[in-house]
Amino acid sequence: MALTTDDYLIKLGSSTKILNRYIDKDSYNATYERVVANKFKNANGSDYEKYYPNSKLTVQFNTSYMTKSMWDTFRGYFNDNMLANSDDVMVTAWVPKSGSYVYQRCKVTGLTPSLHKENYRYDGIYNPVRITLTGYARSE
Repeated sequence: MALTTDDYLIKLGSSTKILNRYIDKDSYNATYERVVANKFKNANGSDYEKYYPNSKLTVQFNTSYMTKSMWDTFRGYFNDNMLANSDDVMVTAWVPKSGSYVYQRCKVTGLTPSLHKENYRYDGIYNPVRITLTGYARSE
């Protein structure tokens, strides 16, 4: 993974940085690509594609194992930045291919923990989860 010029890979809203300790370093993947709106053939049989006007940000990563208090803090980052009546959040993410940060509204999936084992010292330890942030390429 390419190094960033800043101290975070993902920022939610205008200022909430997800600490890199929550992200399994080998699992982080972010792309910013054009999305095909439709495909068609012309009268000569040549294939063509039309694209949405905006590119789509897609970020995926696995978390590390977390104690309950770590999970509560991590989940709070998202809860505090969710847009009204949605599962969406404004995301700034490092895209290694372009070597820059991209800002886009994204749908959040994967915020469902499962208990790895009960632990009285930490009030439980949670398994890693796969978080996906999917941007909106359409200009709606």
